[in-house]
Amino acid sequence: VKYMEKLFHPLGVIVNEKSFRRYEGDGIRKVTSIRNVGTTELMELAGLRGVAMHGNSKSAHTRLAITTPHDVARRGEMAVSCMQQIATLLAKQAWKCGR
Repeated sequence: VKYMEKLFHPLGVIVNEKSFRRYEGDGIRKVTSIRNVGTTELMELAGLRGVAMHGNSKSAHTRLAITTPHDVARRGEMAVSCMQQIATLLAKQAWKCGR
């Protein structure tokens, strides 16, 4: 979750309200909060992002070696669901601002 905070907070997407306060100011303001996005989905997004970014590392290969294709597909679905929920929240906020 800490990694996701570092990824989303500078964009104005609040993962954790308390830690977001460190980012406010200097052009960063709240756009939306993802408090209703499932933690499991958020963790899968972070995990798959880590595997993708560190794919050549031994730990990533070890992790993937014990994962079945069904598990990979399910984890991918959860990660995509997380991004879809975040994109929907951002789109709703953009729509409000454009009116």
